[in-house]
Amino acid sequence: MPFERGRTKTGGRRKGVQNQRTRKLQAEIVRDGVTPLDYMLKVLRSPKETQERKQWAAQTAAPFLHPRLQVVDSRTVVEVKTAQLSADELRARARAAIAAAFAERPPLVEGEYHHVVAGKDTADMLPAPQKQANGEASDEREG
Repeated sequence: MPFERGRTKTGGRRKGVQNQRTRKLQAEIVRDGVTPLDYMLKVLRSPKETQERKQWAAQTAAPFLHPRLQVVDSRTVVEVKTAQLSADELRARARAAIAAAFAERPPLVEGEYHHVVAGKDTADMLPAPQKQANGEASDEREG
């Protein structure tokens, strides 16, 4: 009878039960009295072995003797409280942030500059800045 989706699996070997090959191997190890770990530790402790062979034994035996370090949860929980700001308050904060960002810059040299491109003076090609009611030049273009 073929397996149908949604049905639970029945029968078969229970979880954790060893198969015949594993049981036979463990019985052999018990009979001889020397496990692979014992052999690697014997190589590691032997004064006659080369440094490379001792290093191999140490690297291979280490996972059996020392647990691996676990990952530590390093998440940080940050609580951010926000308040509803009016458009004027947002603009004031933005202007303050811009002023703070540019406070470290040296003052610009003010003056009129003429640019020459391909032998032609570009001063007459640029539109003159338009004056606003308060006397400052407008950054926005009318379109």
